[in-house]
Amino acid sequence: MVFLHRDFLCWNSSHCSSMYSKLSKTISLITRRSPDGGSRRSLLTPDGGPRPVSRGPRVANQEHYAGYIAGSRASTFAGMLREHDRCTDAACALSAACDTLEHPLLRKETPVHRQHRNRCRLCSALVLACAAFPLGAADVVDFEVIASEQPGWPRFGGPFRDSVSRETGLLQTWIEGGPRLVWTAEGIDKGYSSPVISKGMLYITGDAGDELAIHAFTVDGARKWRTTNGKSWKGSYPGARASCVIDGDAVYHVNTHGRVACLDAATGEERWAVDVLERFDAKNITWGITDNMIVDSTHVLVTPAGEKALAVALDKKTGDVRWTSPALPGETATYAAPLLVRRGDSRQYIGCASASVFGVDADTGALLWTVPQPVEKSVIMMAPVLYGDSVFVGNATPEKAEFFRVRIGAKDVPAEKVWSNACWAVHGGLVRAGDRLFGAYIPAGGKARGLYSIDIPSGALTAIPAVPGMGASLFADGRLYYLTEEGIAALIKPTETGGELAGRFDLPKPPKTKDIWAHPVICDKRLYLRCHDKLYCYDIGA
Repeated sequence: MVFLHRDFLCWNSSHCSSMYSKLSKTISLITRRSPDGGSRRSLLTPDGGPRPVSRGPRVANQEHYAGYIAGSRASTFAGMLREHDRCTDAACALSAACDTLEHPLLRKETPVHRQHRNRCRLCSALVLACAAFPLGAADVVDFEVIASEQPGWPRFGGPFRDSVSRETGLLQTWIEGGPRLVWTAEGIDKGYSSPVISKGMLYITGDAGDELAIHAFTVDGARKWRTTNGKSWKGSYPGARASCVIDGDAVYHVNTHGRVACLDAATGEERWAVDVLERFDAKNITWGITDNMIVDSTHVLVTPAGEKALAVALDKKTGDVRWTSPALPGETATYAAPLLVRRGDSRQYIGCASASVFGVDADTGALLWTVPQPVEKSVIMMAPVLYGDSVFVGNATPEKAEFFRVRIGAKDVPAEKVWSNACWAVHGGLVRAGDRLFGAYIPAGGKARGLYSIDIPSGALTAIPAVPGMGASLFADGRLYYLTEEGIAALIKPTETGGELAGRFDLPKPPKTKDIWAHPVICDKRLYLRCHDKLYCYDIGA
């Protein structure tokens, strides 16, 4: 049968009888995603180059919260339709490949070739017929992020931890001076953490004197309670790091010294606490623990990266240890937020240590794979971004500048580095839109820092000069939201050549220290921007 495999075409008669069982793998290789989030398929021309084939309109391809969103395939009817479209594309491409017979390898047709060609056509017809029924987990090739079941923006990076809001009906341009300011909360203390929001409540952290404070507000800006979680950070760049996590009736947080606490969401009363650095013989790092933890249905997942454990699962009701993963000798924690992903029945906890990216079985703690990434000062700051079967990771030191794509491994299947380029990504993170990533980069050499887009297939960088300076990114309703460390908020419309400015404004009286590093948040058509001890809420509904 004909197999289309990225950049080569081969005739393999031995696989004809098992075409359907192999088809799911073929599908992922045939389909190509376009910059707008859709997909394109391509057949190979006789000289080996791709021949684009128009996709045709498919309503089921529209990305939305319930279906296939920014690389995450939900187990819903809409998500199944997306999979069925991919099967349809695969069947059409296989049939066309069998009909064309223009490739040098296929010009000389024999009775055997005709037999295999007819089998291909039969299998294509079967695939099209089967597309009316839901696909099983075994047919899903790509990984998907396991989203939080909590409504709103319940954790760092949002429910899918990708800094992409699924809201629509937002302003597409801003008037001069920016959108309407709804309210301002003052006295939230110094910090770099972002707010988390769910069911009418907002939680945010800040360093106040010797203590780490956790503040609770209503979404109208009314203060409800204030409590503490251990000591504040007195080292370089003082201020709160990690955001809280909302899960049910509880709020979870880890401070810069590794103290994990579970609080009552309504009152702030502490239910339990565990010092994971002390418990697992781990060292603190240069700028303090910044572990934006994962909370799933039963566990709190943390990465102390100590001598006794790399990653740990704590019972979210009691704080008891449920599993640990083996330590990586010589490594410590770093600053990147982890991911929880799934493929079929397998769940992986993907995170970063001081000199590697790793994947752990999220149900047992077994270490599945590692990819070395030695950097100075343990500064892997960028949260991994999922794209199909890969994650994107970057470090933050000009001495060892690298941004790279890692194909996720599994049990007995090692991970691999797909490509890398010489630039370093810092704490502003990345967001994905179609086949491009957007975020703040510093190319090797330290010059031309600012907002860039990166082409996922090739890794090529394109500068977006609309807004100068480093910053943090968020994507919503076709627009990129960008908050610079100087306090400039910008709205950017992505274009084929990068992006164009759709509005901007300055935060009131930003500090001259250029350290506004909290990420923007969108929830219920409101934009939340933090400037250390102040939180601003803007109305961005159209």
